[in-house]
Amino acid sequence: MSRGRERVVALVDMDCFFMQVEQRLDPQLRGRPCAVVQYTEWQGGGIIAVSYEARAFGVSRGMWASEARALCPELALARVPQARGKADLTRYREASAEVMRVLSRFAAIERASIDEAYLDLTDSARHRLRDLSGRPLPAALLPSTFVQGLPSEAGPDPAGKGTRRADPAGKGTHHPRSPGKAHSACSDSPGSRAW
Repeated sequence: MSRGRERVVALVDMDCFFMQVEQRLDPQLRGRPCAVVQYTEWQGGGIIAVSYEARAFGVSRGMWASEARALCPELALARVPQARGKADLTRYREASAEVMRVLSRFAAIERASIDEAYLDLTDSARHRLRDLSGRPLPAALLPSTFVQGLPSEAGPDPAGKGTRRADPAGKGTHHPRSPGKAHSACSDSPGSRAW
């Protein structure tokens, strides 16, 4: 990553990552209340990821599956595979590697976790903003930036502070209109306090 005082860093956080991986494997889980559980022997397993549809019923990470089903009887559960009595995270690691490969085409990345990465956009930000100057991304670029079935949120993260103010509705995302205007474009966003 670039060094220096003025850096442009974005934190990309894959939204409900474990749940999305399962929904990509089983599209019937999309649009319905569901959760990912691991170690299912006790109380149906511990919940590690929850769809937004299940959150509407009060289901949250850290609950036992039995508690979650009491809140939402129609809750579908996807189970983390096990190998030799331990959670086998292979499918999630592979999906993460796929996402990281796509992100690394745009900038230097620093992986923060299985579903988060910092992108150092310092070296390319001025050039890209100048080239775009308020225009939408070229349609030809979009297919190469999309990882099928794994949406994410990204937003400015000055100096890599780990700001976590993005939301699924995208209210924290902005399209700067010209070089040098990134600060003012984000001044009305929830993440503006990080500037």
